[in-house]
Amino acid sequence: MRTAAIRSRMRQLGLAIAAMVLCSAATAAAEVPVQPYGTNDAGGFRNVLPPGENGLDNAAQLAAFQANGSYPPHFSDQLPLYAGLIHASPTLTREQIPNYFKDATFGAKEGDLASVESPRSDVTIARDGSYGVPHVYGSTRAGVMFGAGYAGAADRLFLMDVLRHAARAEGSRPSKTSTTTLRGSTPTSRRRCSTRTSCPPSMPASASCRRNGSPPT
Repeated sequence: MRTAAIRSRMRQLGLAIAAMVLCSAATAAAEVPVQPYGTNDAGGFRNVLPPGENGLDNAAQLAAFQANGSYPPHFSDQLPLYAGLIHASPTLTREQIPNYFKDATFGAKEGDLASVESPRSDVTIARDGSYGVPHVYGSTRAGVMFGAGYAGAADRLFLMDVLRHAARAEGSRPSKTSTTTLRGSTPTSRRRCSTRTSCPPSMPASASCRRNGSPPT
């Protein structure tokens, strides 16, 4: 009788594992594919976000900064572009623009895809390796909007939380879930530029969108 009970439990465990595998396979199949570089892009757009795409750090990165002054990935890699633009602006020519503004075309170039994640089945977020910019691809409008917010929180959760409390006149009550930033430790002030979400004029059922930047402060 004990053996029969053990066998019954083993069957139940096997069925549970099989169900989990099938669910995982279905989720993977439902993920939105990353489209080739330049798909659904009007062309000709460039931008710069000083000091960088990433505005958050974890405990290990904060400790590394305090120990040797090293920054997290994509934390300040666009600052040289912006700093150079200040001196070049009086005589800036069209040919010099690529020296101070990065390419803002949809998607990552071949060989420059750093990461891909799907926070839910109708959206995929791909980040390029050059500057860590998120490129959001969704099969639904809701998926694109969710992905844009998800990517924004990954890069600017602390800033978003500060602005949320400021709008409610609760600036002295930051959320306990906010992630620490290097704002108070960096030698230069972190200046923010505006958010630009690029989408086709009329978004089809399968749409792509890229969120690059953050709300102004």
